[in-house]
Amino acid sequence: MVVDGHWALLDMNESKVDYGIGVLPKYGEPFTTSQVAGASSVFAGTRHVEEAVELFAFHIDPRYVDLYKQGLWMPQEKKYYEDQAAIDSWTKNDAHPPEFRTAVVDYGRDHGVPDLRNRVKNLSAISSDVLTPALQELESGKRPAAEILKAVTPKITGMLQGWQHTQEP
Repeated sequence: MVVDGHWALLDMNESKVDYGIGVLPKYGEPFTTSQVAGASSVFAGTRHVEEAVELFAFHIDPRYVDLYKQGLWMPQEKKYYEDQAAIDSWTKNDAHPPEFRTAVVDYGRDHGVPDLRNRVKNLSAISSDVLTPALQELESGKRPAAEILKAVTPKITGMLQGWQHTQEP
């Protein structure tokens, strides 16, 4: 069993390995993180606003970019998770196994929650200054986990600044 993201489909398919996909076991309510992706944007100060917006719209559209059909990327627009024809346009091919629809599209649509990393203000500083060093110490095994976590909790709590504003697509 391998726990990975949707992007692994591209490599799995190229490897010719016989594989299947599914969801991880749930504990209480089912959920999966969503919105784990690289960021794409258009700079506000660009001299070529129309061209930049056109390029942005082109590169996130499965009709024009084959990386969606190949299994590397997942569409950003809701219609690609709700409308049957739109879903089929990027998933009905050899790169997406038959169970992809229920295990990824339906499950993500019905049980997806925004990824914590996209929402916590100041996460970069929390991670680099406090959390990563604590996890590295934890991995070394030189001190008990409870001791490390007890020491790091007030530091992280003191650095929390709330949530980034997020908007439903």
